[in-house]
Amino acid sequence: MVPYLVSPAWVFDNLHNPDIKIIDASMHMTDTGRIGYKEYDEQHIENAVFFDIERIVDTKSPLPHMLPDDAHFSKAMSILGIGNEHHIVVYDNSPLHSGLRVWWMLREFGHENVSYMDGGLTKWVNEGYPLTTKRSSPVTTKFTATLQSAYIRDAMDIFDNITSKKEQVMDARASARFTAKVHEVRANLRSGHIPGSINVPFFSLFDTDGTMLDADELLEIFTEAGTDFDRPIITTCGSGITACVLLMALKLIGKDDVSVYDGSWSEWGGLREDIAPIVTGSD
Repeated sequence: MVPYLVSPAWVFDNLHNPDIKIIDASMHMTDTGRIGYKEYDEQHIENAVFFDIERIVDTKSPLPHMLPDDAHFSKAMSILGIGNEHHIVVYDNSPLHSGLRVWWMLREFGHENVSYMDGGLTKWVNEGYPLTTKRSSPVTTKFTATLQSAYIRDAMDIFDNITSKKEQVMDARASARFTAKVHEVRANLRSGHIPGSINVPFFSLFDTDGTMLDADELLEIFTEAGTDFDRPIITTCGSGITACVLLMALKLIGKDDVSVYDGSWSEWGGLREDIAPIVTGSD
């Protein structure tokens, strides 16, 4: 089985392995002024290609970062020179750990042969590994994507779950956003959280060097947050990016029945109260 996480040392040792393809999936919030593809041009890991989370999306949706269809994803991966036979390693240079969104996307499109470089570009640099400004020139290949929908949730699923409570909803946003102590960063969104959800801020799951905490530490955080491990879990966040951090962490402790609410708060917070009820404060 391909490991969920690999170290910078492992990636460096496999830089010239033709069976390994490396993806830079850095993405930033617009208010930071940072742009992922520009930073990729300035420095990246040798042979890495850039996956643009802002463009490889459902272009017909008004919501950010929604999953594209099979054809769009297949074409994007093929242009990047990545085929179904490759072991893909995704990394990022982002406090959002945005590479985990792409790690999740690949798995949802049927490609489980994918790992995430733990610690990101910061750890790569801190361990003394080299960077390059040379752009990769991938040769277009064939990648066939087939979306697996069993672990993807939409607004109707969330609405039904508020009554049924079959699945536990876990929110990755900071507690101040979860409790509506601060306004949402995106315009025209209500503040608060989905009724019945619990809050596990995604950034609490990492050590000081940017690597994910070990399984025992992750389990302790989830337990303290009130996680019901006997129920399936739906992860959510602002726009479907950091929800994938929760999913990875849950998988690392052996919890596999985990879904992502793709629209997340960008969708739920923008709907009418009678369609999408919200809670403010702590439940």
